[in-house]
Amino acid sequence: GNQTIDIGSSIEVENVKGINITSSSNTLTIDGDITVKSSKNSAIGLNIDNGGNNNNVINMTGNISTISDGATAMHGIRIGPNSSTNTVNVTGNVSTTGANSSGILIIEGGDNNNVTLNGNINTIGGTNANGIRITGQSSGNLGINNHITVNGDISTVSSHAIAIEGYAHDSYIEVNGNVQSTNSAGIRLAQDTVNNIVTVNGNISTSATSANPTITFNAGASDNLIIIDGNVTQLANKPAINLRANGANTPHDNTVSVYGNITSAGAGIRFNNSDNNEIFV
Repeated sequence: GNQTIDIGSSIEVENVKGINITSSSNTLTIDGDITVKSSKNSAIGLNIDNGGNNNNVINMTGNISTISDGATAMHGIRIGPNSSTNTVNVTGNVSTTGANSSGILIIEGGDNNNVTLNGNINTIGGTNANGIRITGQSSGNLGINNHITVNGDISTVSSHAIAIEGYAHDSYIEVNGNVQSTNSAGIRLAQDTVNNIVTVNGNISTSATSANPTITFNAGASDNLIIIDGNVTQLANKPAINLRANGANTPHDNTVSVYGNITSAGAGIRFNNSDNNEIFV
């Protein structure tokens, strides 16, 4: 830890992580691309590793690409479980190709992390290849107060473009661009996600092949705010905005504000076993 490192060229590796930080209080400057090609799982582009790797600062100018040869978990930028108060600034695009390979991932219990991307995110992999994914770990180990800003567009094929998953609280995601998912949701707030804010200063859409609503709240999602300063478009026979749960753990007290039009081949807005939610159009 406590190192200052300047890298003035591109990094291209196979079957390993491009950058892997396993300690705290480091400052890293990268002027060049990171390209990872792998047939082995978990070959991440830029990784702050699991467990207490805190207070790192990374500034990068260049693109991050992970190219899968059958490998999974090849995230572009990942902050691992219980790593907190890290700052990552990237000017460049992020692209991933494998399943379970998010563009930006903050996972399982890390708090107070800040990631800013001045560029686009494009993921074409299968399940959980989200554009952005934030998750807590359990009801006793929440992921709290993580911030992600993308000054660019987010595009995914088989996974939700923006996914706030179980036990993530008080997160803030801002996208200054358009958000699009071909086969999944544009934004999903899943189990017991509380007091998160997602702002999209652009349009959000899902295609005619999508199996999910454009914006969806699942069981126990509560007190969340979504602001769309653009249009919400659903081309499949699904709701554009959906609040639903099975059983008693309903999505409740959520707010969605849309400043453009809502267009859907299915229902525009659907409430199903949900309480005290507000939609402003």
